[in-house]
Amino acid sequence: MDEQSLQLVKETHVPIPAKPGTPAREDHEYERNGTANIFMFAAPLENWRRVDVTESRTAKDWAEQIRKLVDEDFPEATRIRLVMDNLNTHDIAEIELSALTKQCLGRRIPDLWTLSSETVAWEQQRNESQTGIIWRFTTQDARIKLKHLYPEIKA
Repeated sequence: MDEQSLQLVKETHVPIPAKPGTPAREDHEYERNGTANIFMFAAPLENWRRVDVTESRTAKDWAEQIRKLVDEDFPEATRIRLVMDNLNTHDIAEIELSALTKQCLGRRIPDLWTLSSETVAWEQQRNESQTGIIWRFTTQDARIKLKHLYPEIKA
């Protein structure tokens, strides 16, 4: 599980579409339209993910997401192991958030409704195509990068 905030941005002028030999153009001016929060759940062994958009990121929102995970996503499970982002710790859900951002959110999104419908379409496509999650952080990389976290043993 991971989450990220997103600023909602409206166009103030109609963008000019691309034409042969001319790229699309959008005005640098925009209207800030609030923020939204994106919760990402990923089960890498099942090639499954769930994206949920909320207006806020409160303890109540978090608790509702956990309820959905237990009661709706995996109601038959006898045990669920929840791995959550902890400051600078990068988990698999963060990889999925990165993919969502690059593939779907790298543009102006004006409102919560548009954000919700775009993320649902992205989630459905990823789940239907059984897109896997490729974890590239090897044990050797971890030993180098996280060396400062382990105590030094002196003989």
